[in-house]
Amino acid sequence: MSIFLRPLRTDQDWLKCQSEVEQLEKRCPEDCYQNWRFQYEAWKVLSKGNPAWLLGFVKNNELSGAMFLLESESVRRRVRFKTLRSMDFAVMHAPPMIVPTEYEKEAARALAVNRRLLARATGADLVTLYKLNKHRSEALRLELERRWLPHEHKTFNISYQIDLSEGVETYLKTKKRKSIYNIRRSMRLLEEAVGGELHLERYRGTGFGNPAFEAAWKSFEALREQSWQLEAAKNVGEKYPVQLQNFFSELVHDWGNRGWLDLVLLKREDRLLAGQVNAIIGSTQWVILMAFARDLSEFSPGRVLLYRQLADSYERGDRLIILGGESDSGKQFWANQFETTLELSWPLASTKAFAWSLMRLAKRGTPKVEVPKPDINPPEE
Repeated sequence: MSIFLRPLRTDQDWLKCQSEVEQLEKRCPEDCYQNWRFQYEAWKVLSKGNPAWLLGFVKNNELSGAMFLLESESVRRRVRFKTLRSMDFAVMHAPPMIVPTEYEKEAARALAVNRRLLARATGADLVTLYKLNKHRSEALRLELERRWLPHEHKTFNISYQIDLSEGVETYLKTKKRKSIYNIRRSMRLLEEAVGGELHLERYRGTGFGNPAFEAAWKSFEALREQSWQLEAAKNVGEKYPVQLQNFFSELVHDWGNRGWLDLVLLKREDRLLAGQVNAIIGSTQWVILMAFARDLSEFSPGRVLLYRQLADSYERGDRLIILGGESDSGKQFWANQFETTLELSWPLASTKAFAWSLMRLAKRGTPKVEVPKPDINPPEE
């Protein structure tokens, strides 16, 4: 298997490779992050003028694997390294590349042995991949080890998950009674505050072009515009909130076209109290976005929505719910299982890359610090 590199400096560069990468995707396991559209939209948010690179893997004269890497800088022990990094914006966990399952080991081998080619083409010192799916990245980690290449892999964060494989009632029994009581109490108080019974409204497997969905999406966007996430985004930069809105809007269009989109709303008659956007792939629900009416925050409408949609999700075939966002106590509360995501770095071929390798060798004498497993059923606050 051979590789090639192609710079992606403009929108036009990205559009030129769209068709061939999307043809490749049809031969690969479906993934809501490792696909051309998601990577393109992430580049728009992350690039800040920096180019990305398409790293292609060729077998039998056809594209048989692809990676998108962004040029960036990283600082290790006060040394600046030019780094090729994964575009993991808003990702929960992802495989390292777009590749058919039968070619994962071969692509990993091609990536490991072509360090000099990557260095010459890009001028980079390191490759760093973040938020890696531990299982899907195993072939790459083993290949680096097999070739005795200096590398570093460590826990990046924790992906909290809800396993519904044994049913909703069985899952709820893993939670403390007081926890479930508190959620149901919040639901009753919320109903009293809005003057009546709550109901779920759900749009799954549809998207734009469906008038009912379009009206529902418009109401969700209006709710999200008032969210604390977009308010916090203003501190990053004046254009950042608009970039975020555009990023998720493009993804919603794409996931709708693929049949992955799931929008679930918690309402009292016509009033929207909370909303949740998911990507549904097979029996897995990826929770992407949540928003709620902030004037009702004391009644936890977002938590009530997640609780209310569990039974409905199970009936529709969902067996695993992967909770998005940062690894925080809010996600930890719901989880009955978790998965660590990895950060994986290795050097290319430059003076600085050699220096990084020496730093890594110096670390071998440092005692390994074990990352404690989280308590998936923490005590009540």
